[in-house]
Amino acid sequence: MALEISERDGKWHVGEMSFDSQHAAQLYVQSRALGANFSLWQALKLMPWYVKAVLIILLLSGVSALLPKSPPPDNNRPGPGKAELLARKSEEVALLLNMNGQLCARVTQIEYLHGKRYNVTCIRYRDGTGSATYELNLETGQAK
Repeated sequence: MALEISERDGKWHVGEMSFDSQHAAQLYVQSRALGANFSLWQALKLMPWYVKAVLIILLLSGVSALLPKSPPPDNNRPGPGKAELLARKSEEVALLLNMNGQLCARVTQIEYLHGKRYNVTCIRYRDGTGSATYELNLETGQAK
């Protein structure tokens, strides 16, 4: 069933739809004729080049906003950020020390040594008394 365009009272009509120009009515009829077979790819092919360029720029800026930004490297220390990452997991470090037979109620400081070795300072007892510093090797999971 083809849609027909008619003119009444200075307006263009397609069925019950009303348009100010004949061109708008023709575009409406063409869009209805394409129906469900009209794909996104076909819509992109019909767009002017400058609209495609703007869409590509918007797409690329959106993708770049989603990518994680890496922090600038800290060249003043070996193993940048490793001790800070361990400090965030201080409960797990305390558990690892306790599993090695050492007493550690709460981690107070983690200092990077070399490789995967760290000095970990702990408060030994839950009441806040006692202090000890252990050498923790994350490669082997051993603490001394």
